[in-house]
Amino acid sequence: SVFPGHDGIHGIKYDRTWLMSSIQRQCSVPFTPVDFHFVKNEARFFVQEASTASALMDVSYKIRDEESQEIPVFVRPSAVPYSVRYKLKPEEMEQLKLTLIKRFDVSKLALDLQRLYVDPDLVGYDIDIILNRRSCMTATLQVIEKYFPELLSLNLSTNKLYQLDGLSDIIQMAPTVKILNLSKNELTSMRELSKMRGLKLEELWLQENPLCDTFPDQSTYVRSV
Repeated sequence: SVFPGHDGIHGIKYDRTWLMSSIQRQCSVPFTPVDFHFVKNEARFFVQEASTASALMDVSYKIRDEESQEIPVFVRPSAVPYSVRYKLKPEEMEQLKLTLIKRFDVSKLALDLQRLYVDPDLVGYDIDIILNRRSCMTATLQVIEKYFPELLSLNLSTNKLYQLDGLSDIIQMAPTVKILNLSKNELTSMRELSKMRGLKLEELWLQENPLCDTFPDQSTYVRSV
């Protein structure tokens, strides 16, 4: 299948939900975006049908932001996205579900996924859940959406995360999350956090990420977060 890519310049400054709903309202055909993510200042996603890609081209400059700036939309051919090519098999999804259920605290509506990549219930079945891989993060969020719809706290610490492209889907798939622990990962830029814009967090834990070393003092860190 052909997956034309579409990206809007400076898309990262916009809320994902607002951007996608605006595009879908203007587009003449309904579509489901695949693999939404940010690359520098661009918001990107994939669609499968050529007719959808053509309709998306007609949306360019028809959407205005709060500053009345017109938003361009570009369409170009693309390879099948990684998250589709490396989608987990049904039996792997089932084992991932069982693993996450064991890690879920019902009383606190909390899911502890720290060091998920070395969980013996996954490693023992030769299942590699590397959350930097969009396919793995997507699969994890799919389980959360289906089995933990009222999730309040998500702990993703110590998972060697250096980018949050896959986690951007949390805004739609786990909108109830109020506490997010990203500590002890490998995040180097505040830009990664903007990919989750729209998530109404009350607590965000970032300790022991390289990005914390870029702030001169705690007050600067708090303002930035």
